[in-house]
Amino acid sequence: MIVEFCLVLLTFLLLLYKSLRKRGKLPSGPPPLPFIGNIHQLLGKDVHLKFSKWVEEYGKLYTVQFGTKRALVISDPKLIKELFINPASTGRFVMEVFLVLGRGRYGIVNTDGSHWTEQKNFSARTLKSFGLSGIGKIVLEQQILRDIQEFLDKIRVETQSLCIFDLTKRLNCNVMWKVIASGGNKKGSETEIVHYNHVAELTEDYLNSMGKGTETGLAFLPWLKYIAPELSGYNHLKSAADKVYDLVAHHINERRKVFVKGDVKDVMDAYVEKLELCDDPKSTFYGKNGLRNSISSTLELVTASGDTTPHTINWIMLYLAHHQNVQQKLCEEIDRVIGSDRSPSLVDRKNMPYYEAVLQEILRLSSLGWMGIPHQLLNDVEFEGYTLPKGLIILPNLFYVHHDPETWGDPENFRPERFINEKGSFVRHECMMPFGVGKRLCYGESIARDIIFLFIVRFFQVAQVFPESLETKPDFKAKFGFLLTAKPFKVNLKWRGKMVSS
Repeated sequence: MIVEFCLVLLTFLLLLYKSLRKRGKLPSGPPPLPFIGNIHQLLGKDVHLKFSKWVEEYGKLYTVQFGTKRALVISDPKLIKELFINPASTGRFVMEVFLVLGRGRYGIVNTDGSHWTEQKNFSARTLKSFGLSGIGKIVLEQQILRDIQEFLDKIRVETQSLCIFDLTKRLNCNVMWKVIASGGNKKGSETEIVHYNHVAELTEDYLNSMGKGTETGLAFLPWLKYIAPELSGYNHLKSAADKVYDLVAHHINERRKVFVKGDVKDVMDAYVEKLELCDDPKSTFYGKNGLRNSISSTLELVTASGDTTPHTINWIMLYLAHHQNVQQKLCEEIDRVIGSDRSPSLVDRKNMPYYEAVLQEILRLSSLGWMGIPHQLLNDVEFEGYTLPKGLIILPNLFYVHHDPETWGDPENFRPERFINEKGSFVRHECMMPFGVGKRLCYGESIARDIIFLFIVRFFQVAQVFPESLETKPDFKAKFGFLLTAKPFKVNLKWRGKMVSS
């Protein structure tokens, strides 16, 4: 009896000892160097692939170091969800590539706590109100379809292979600028078209420079802007960010000059009204800081919408051009549900499970936002036997989650059927996180999905895409940056349906 008791006590003490050794520490990871951490192992490389390789070496929970800041990389979807539903995980690790755009900790992306909550809630409600689920949803849907029709009319006269991305980028910018600023000029005017193109060019320049800052390490090592402003890409980033900032600030200030209470027709008007009516000094919409927050939040809508949607459409075009069997099934579903005598409507989506499966599979394979935007703990958290300290950066390894062989079996294969059940219905997968997860989930997901649906379904209602030539080999390896984007490519078109009026 005494021997058995001693064995139990010894076992308990050993477990306690292991627990105490583990407590307060972080999971192991690649050994860092002084001052720069693990940055030297990531510069100029496909970081998403390096992060996946480290999963094999250190497991689905490991630590990396950016400069003097430690980051916990989580590659398990259940653990990501578990930590990200904790309010402590809503903190924001402020990256230089975002900080330079908002000129400080203003808006939504660069803030956390009550500041973030107020700005995010207002922006989400406003975007919903003027988006495709808001009060003017029918009118906006018709406007989008007209823009898509103009896009189709433009490319219809093209006789050679073409790069669709540049055109879809401008189309998407046009759509979002109407939601944000009602176009800014008289409908259909030459000034309006030039203005749309200007917005698109400015946002594209900023987003490209942000990707450069990710590659050089500037995103995680802000001191590079002092010792290597040109080499790190900071000078270009600052110049590009200032141009977009000045554009949005100009429009908001012009709106304030002619403000009429109750006359709110777009997102920008809603911000101006909020600024003019706010009399609470504690509000993030009050006074000069209120103006800075409103400019920054609007800026984030302009830039965020300017890249993710067209790049997703671009990936869809690439995959379907090189998988004709999938494209044919999609066209057959479009013909069956919509036909050729009318344009698509968002109400059709519930009857198109194969479209949803195709989109979901391409969101999985591309993993555009491969790590989302880094979070930072607001306070200490007990997690998986570790005490995660306040200030710890949290990185969800979304690329790995979407390519984990244990989850998907054949993750490298393009197979939309993995999201279709035996009854032919679309099935959501708990490991899919293309727009993030938790309280800081992208609130622009709904309008992005709506725009992608209308464009893709309308496009393949009347056209098909093919590789540029019979010799063209598909390159599905992503171009690394802040987003994982498809490398430049061209497609050939074949028109298959009549151009019905929208």
